Amino acid sequence: SGQDMATEMPRIRALRDRLEAGMQEAIEFVHLNGHATERLDNTVNLSFEFIEGEGLMMKTHDIAVSAGSACTSESLQSSYVLKAMGVPDVRAHGSIRFSLGRFTTEEEVDFTIEHYTPAVLELRELSPLYDMAKAGL
Repeated sequence: SGQDMATEMPRIRALRDRLEAGMQEAIEFVHLNGHATERLDNTVNLSFEFIEGEGLMMKTHDIAVSAGSACTSESLQSSYVLKAMGVPDVRAHGSIRFSLGRFTTEEEVDFTIEHYTPAVLELRELSPLYDMAKAGL
């Protein structure tokens, strides 16, 4: 009902913000795709530089997410939505869309951050571009 939505959306927005902030604090080179405030309360799209989103999804298969945007979730090509927003291809390829709902808990958000952190670092160990970025090149 509308009453439920009025109480649920602020809670879901807080979880979204917790997820976004937690990822950005735990992992370097993580970017928000989209406007900081003018966006859906239940969705966050993040780019993890120097890795492929598909590889990250395979490493964290116990967490249900999508690569790219909802419009291209069945396709491996860069999301045209992210392209239209001005997200460079190199960042779009490492993008993951997280959707939260009325049953999402703080514990699940924290679990996601805890599992993404080592997965991203493991995949980046394979990236010469990441080594160059760390070295400031």
